[in-house]
Amino acid sequence: MRQTHGTATYIHGNDGMSDSFFPDPKQKPEAEHAVDAIIRLVEKYPGEITLVAIGPLTNIALTLLRKPSIASQINSIYFMGGCYKFYGNVTPVATYNPWVDPEAARIVFQSGIPITTAGFDISCYSSIFTDADYEEVQKLGTKLADFFLKINRIRRVFCKERQKMNGSNHPDALTMAILIDPSIGQQMLSRYVEVETQGELTRGVLIIDELGVMRKAPNATICAQADEKLFKEMVFNTLKII
Repeated sequence: MRQTHGTATYIHGNDGMSDSFFPDPKQKPEAEHAVDAIIRLVEKYPGEITLVAIGPLTNIALTLLRKPSIASQINSIYFMGGCYKFYGNVTPVATYNPWVDPEAARIVFQSGIPITTAGFDISCYSSIFTDADYEEVQKLGTKLADFFLKINRIRRVFCKERQKMNGSNHPDALTMAILIDPSIGQQMLSRYVEVETQGELTRGVLIIDELGVMRKAPNATICAQADEKLFKEMVFNTLKII
């Protein structure tokens, strides 16, 4: 909202899919702005819509600025961002999605909408696909398995060489999986969360009040532990379909 938008081509490639350069999709982008679409759908289905944010929270924040009353009609938000008792991935302490637009993240976390976070930490603990996992994906021989292998080529190298992981983590997929099957999220903590927007070294950090020193009611649910086995089963079962 207040800074130039950045991209992570060094992780996802220039096309967002590890430079696979697939044919252009037949479906064209909708003319309707995302903010207008959110307002329209939430008003059509009040209390039923859960928003899953696997990127910065800009569009949701703009929705709340445009129409503050919409907050009470949104069922919940699942957000891939932040980290619980862990380090950052774009700065030593911040994770990419809130760091890109911390002003937007602050608006959303202060909105009163029930929000669940699935952070960088649990993706490192519970979503790592090792070389052995990729070999099993290769054996599936399906179109989805081939797609999975192609779109993770650059990410696999980055995670190993830059982030010192034993494979590639998959935070977006893990966030979605926790929503689809809540049993994958094994340790859910209610905490008050604030977003740092001014810090020279801490901009974009989700500040988690672990000990309640701010004396504010919890405004977020933090997934602090996930079931790796259940998550991988969901991914493999999905890749087998086509």
